[in-house]
Amino acid sequence: MRFASWVTVVTCLASSSCVRWNADKHFEYKQRLLDEKSQQEKITALQTTEVNVAQARRTAMIGVRAGIGTNELLKIAGYRFELLARTSSANQIWERRRYMLSHLVASRWGSFSAESKLCDKGVELFTITLVNGIVREIDYGY
Repeated sequence: MRFASWVTVVTCLASSSCVRWNADKHFEYKQRLLDEKSQQEKITALQTTEVNVAQARRTAMIGVRAGIGTNELLKIAGYRFELLARTSSANQIWERRRYMLSHLVASRWGSFSAESKLCDKGVELFTITLVNGIVREIDYGY
């Protein structure tokens, strides 16, 4: 009896494994898996980029405050800005600077980064008045 059972099992396995391998179907299956993986990676990269831009904006808005120096301002808001006005009188140097979201992103990740491509170039974060390298006044953009 055992021999008959064994022969039956071997026959079933042998007949089911005789299905002809189709290279085209195998290629299509592998290609579909690669496409799905690539699409998932693109979605993940886009989500990461969006989070990076939002977090940088939030950090800059919270971190910039009256009384901080130029060095800390550069760490928080980046080194790119529009110099709107500069004047000196007596021993004081007054500056008015405009910081845009695109400036902040370019300072952190570069002008050709995914974050730079994603961010809105026209968004003004704030305009700052500095006196002798110390933030005196902050006007937040919209």
